Amino acid sequence: MAGVRIPGPIGQEPAVGPVFLPVPRQAAAGPLKPPQQQPKHYQSQTVTAEVVQDMGNAVAGMVQQLSFDSFVRIYVYEPGARAIAEQGAKFVKQGIMTTQEAAEWVNAQRNAWLIRVRDTRNTPLGRAYSEFLKPRDKLPKVPDLLEKLARRQPSMALEQRFEAIIKSGGSTRASVNKLAITLRWAGPVLLVAQVGVAAYIVADAPPESRWQVGAEQGGAIVGGSVGGWLGAKYGCAGGAAIGVWFEVVGAVPGCLIGGIAGAFGGGWAGSSVGREAGYYSWKAASSVAEWL
Repeated sequence: MAGVRIPGPIGQEPAVGPVFLPVPRQAAAGPLKPPQQQPKHYQSQTVTAEVVQDMGNAVAGMVQQLSFDSFVRIYVYEPGARAIAEQGAKFVKQGIMTTQEAAEWVNAQRNAWLIRVRDTRNTPLGRAYSEFLKPRDKLPKVPDLLEKLARRQPSMALEQRFEAIIKSGGSTRASVNKLAITLRWAGPVLLVAQVGVAAYIVADAPPESRWQVGAEQGGAIVGGSVGGWLGAKYGCAGGAAIGVWFEVVGAVPGCLIGGIAGAFGGGWAGSSVGREAGYYSWKAASSVAEWL
């Protein structure tokens, strides 16, 4: 009967012919390709490299603080001290004050000017160093200066000693001046070096990653400077407190030691945090750009 199929054994389907499974297409034979290499930039960005860079940023941040303080000393403190001494000499010349009165006026104004510059113009690290050199509670007074001059030149008359005090009000410590001249250029040189290293790292990165790497490098430089500033500030306060509490070195040396340690530690941590902040800033900017 046409159209009638004879059933076969239970559980079997009638033969429908051979079944052909697709065979994956093979590429033509050729030279073996090496595995894809990781970009050179990311190979260089190891943990060790980042630690070394953070240490460099910390040192640069410390030197930049002292470099800023040298500018303050050369262009703010020293001109002010000379102006005070010149004004005292004019008071004597015009008969407004005696030499003794002018000496006392110059000394008081000079001490007040030193404290004002220290508290309002210096960086935290420079403030700690300045306090170490001349503690505010031990600033020289006129009787101390008279006694010092008498020891140096016993034959000097009293009037001459007052005149010497007026004149010395415009002079500053030579050793500190030499250090200030050196540090005046050290900070800018290190900043240029930092920017140069960062520029090399950015240029060495893959083209698609340069904006990200640039943001990270900029964040590391800024973070190192800000962290060093804050570290010196709070390190000085902590070191002074420890020095007083344990009566080991005292408040003033403790402030300097704590300021140096805080500036380095804060700069190191700030560089690392700044790098991360730069990365997330780049991520945020990229997300906003995609939405626009």
